[in-house]
Amino acid sequence: MDELDVKFHTEPECILDTDNLEDCPGGRWLPGACLNAAESCLRSHKGRRDEDIALLWRDEGMDDEPLKSLSFGKLRAKVR
Repeated sequence: MDELDVKFHTEPECILDTDNLEDCPGGRWLPGACLNAAESCLRSHKGRRDEDIALLWRDEGMDDEPLKSLSFGKLRAKVR
C-alpha cells in the first residue's frame, strides 16, 4: 500500500483474508480498513503536479464537442 500512497484512517488487518472462502469466494480484501477514497485520489502524491489532469469529460449529448478537463489543483480548490 505504501507504493500506491494510500492513506488509511484505520489500517487493514492484512491485504487478503482467505480464511472464509465459502462465504466470501476469492477472499476479503483489506479487512478492517477505513479510508476516504476521494481524499486518497485528491491528495498530493510524489510525481503528481497541480497542473496534471484529474478529470476528463464531455457533456451528455455533446459528442462532437471537445473534451473538457479539470486539473488536480482546480479540483482540490472546488472540494475544500
